Amino acid sequence: HIHNFDFPAALARLWHTVAKALDYWKPVADRGAAAATPRQADTALYVAAEACRLIALALWPLLPRAAEAIMSRLGLDPREELAKPKPRWGHLEPGTRVVPDGPLAPPLEP
Repeated sequence: HIHNFDFPAALARLWHTVAKALDYWKPVADRGAAAATPRQADTALYVAAEACRLIALALWPLLPRAAEAIMSRLGLDPREELAKPKPRWGHLEPGTRVVPDGPLAPPLEP
């Protein structure tokens, strides 16, 4: 969609991917980390972080500041991530610490 300059469709596809990632993570979050084995919790957290990394890379052409903020929170240098060849699953180092921070944008007013 980006190559065709169809930015609304690109964002819609990206938000669909975000929803799928949340569908994966929601049962783990609802059950709670305490109910999961350490391996299950580690796997769920890795999947969430790696999904965020790939989503940030896809988001970069549309919302570069938000994408760079996501990568920075994952302890990644956005320039290095963007310079890598084709993004693939599994490039995030297991055990990577996520930097806690506030929301990427203020909430929308009703």
